[in-house]
Amino acid sequence: HDELITLIEKLEGNLQSLQAHSQSQSSELENNIDNRSAELQSIITQIQEKSATLDSIQVQLSAVSSQVKEANSELSLAREQLCQTNDKVVSLLESQTSSEQQLSQLQASVSEVSHELKTKRE
Repeated sequence: HDELITLIEKLEGNLQSLQAHSQSQSSELENNIDNRSAELQSIITQIQEKSATLDSIQVQLSAVSSQVKEANSELSLAREQLCQTNDKVVSLLESQTSSEQQLSQLQASVSEVSHELKTKRE
């Protein structure tokens, strides 16, 4: 009968020891879970911040893209105007060359007439 009581007491001691060990492991697991949760929350926050930054960059890129398209349109228009101006300059130069030739012919005619008049006077 005493042996049975001793055995029960040992079993109760073992049970209490197991419960204490189980509680210790449970607390440790809870701490680990809390730590992991905090780490994951920190990672989620970082991802959200980076996502917001990427969204902001996307908006900026879109604005720059619009500006580039507008600048390209303006450049194309300026190129057209430059071509038209260049055509006008070429036309004016051709007209000037023609006028210079006519003036040269006129001067030659005037010189010839002047020479003839001098010859007749003499």
